[in-house]
Amino acid sequence: MNNLSNKAIKLISPSIVFVVVSSLIFAVYSGSAYGFHENRLINSKSRASAPVRNVITPPPNGGGGVGNPQTAPAGFGVCSIHDAGITDGTDPVYVLLAAKAAGCGYVRIDVAFNTIMKNGQVNQTVLSKFGNFAITATGMGVGVIPCLLPDGDISYGHWYSCGWFGLGRCYQDAQVIEPAWQNFVTAVAREFGPAVTYYQVLNEPNDFISDQNYDPLNLISPGLGLDGDLNAITAARQSLKSQNPTALVIVNVNTAMDFNWVVAKAFPSWLAFLEALSNSIDVAAIDNYPGSWVATSSLDWSALVQLFAAVDTPGNPLYNKQTAVMETGYPTDCVAYLPSCNNLTNAAQQAYILSALPVIHTLAVVQNAAAHDGGGRFLFVGWYELMDSGGSWADFNGDWGVLREGSWKKFSSLEKPGFNSLYQEMMLFQ
Repeated sequence: MNNLSNKAIKLISPSIVFVVVSSLIFAVYSGSAYGFHENRLINSKSRASAPVRNVITPPPNGGGGVGNPQTAPAGFGVCSIHDAGITDGTDPVYVLLAAKAAGCGYVRIDVAFNTIMKNGQVNQTVLSKFGNFAITATGMGVGVIPCLLPDGDISYGHWYSCGWFGLGRCYQDAQVIEPAWQNFVTAVAREFGPAVTYYQVLNEPNDFISDQNYDPLNLISPGLGLDGDLNAITAARQSLKSQNPTALVIVNVNTAMDFNWVVAKAFPSWLAFLEALSNSIDVAAIDNYPGSWVATSSLDWSALVQLFAAVDTPGNPLYNKQTAVMETGYPTDCVAYLPSCNNLTNAAQQAYILSALPVIHTLAVVQNAAAHDGGGRFLFVGWYELMDSGGSWADFNGDWGVLREGSWKKFSSLEKPGFNSLYQEMMLFQ
């Protein structure tokens, strides 16, 4: 999920009709100061009821050290923060301390095309803010994962056909878009330099309903929606590696798509989608929301089991790829897609954290113990998101944070019950 999806919804239909249509479609998914808490590490290791679990060695370009609050230990979980501490005027130190206090050794940030590019040119003043954020994060022992997102402005007004209610894919001028996209990615990679290794390219490209990344390079309409995404990811990978040969591309897919009969008829499964893109990705990732986006148990991580089976199977296009859960989460207030809001509470979010993350950890430990030749390893677990982003009942992304919306400087006073629990679970992924 992403804040840009809110912009997509506004672009698709300004009327309440779209909200109603969206709600009906999503209903099908179910298929039936530097405040730091010094005692958190102690709490995470003293839960008598928790099974003993091995720790996982963190990947490079993240983690943390020990000592003062700025270098306190962090796990290699990923907290989604959008552009907090970059373009909103917030001191990035407080944002990064909040992420570390939640047990996250990485932050995923949104780097959108129309934020960086103006009239086809790089806005270096804005881009430098992202680079400075990465420098600050690295100095605090926090890794940065940029999420490279196209935007409606990428075509410079060259839209000329969109589908019914905006749910179809839009066709654009390839000669205008492709060079612009590559220039954008190249500029971003040059700015971040060796400080950043992992890049997420697009966001949930198999999600044709919210169409969050607008699929700017999807120039044909085969019903699969793969060609444009493949072009965009391939071009991005080439641009990234031209600036940083060690850069690695993450592609995340939304597993909830398989629960929608419309998608099941017209699109490949989330796994088939990843397999089709396999030559252009380094890390195969899922966004999995059992108990929220999909009405299954929070213990249902069969999607992760499927992903591990694919990367462990010789001959599978994903064989030996690294893996990740880039997003999971649970909201604490009513949002438009769920038929009932009775269970969307702080306590329910905390319960989700304490039930879902241990399952992910257990599966990851087994997977990494059997990893072969360095391939097939589990790298990240991502929490969406760190702080609430506000919004109305029709805002799909407003209240998923473990912090209430407010000043990052006072983040310790904004904690929901799930914040401390998230720390406890994320620290097991050190």
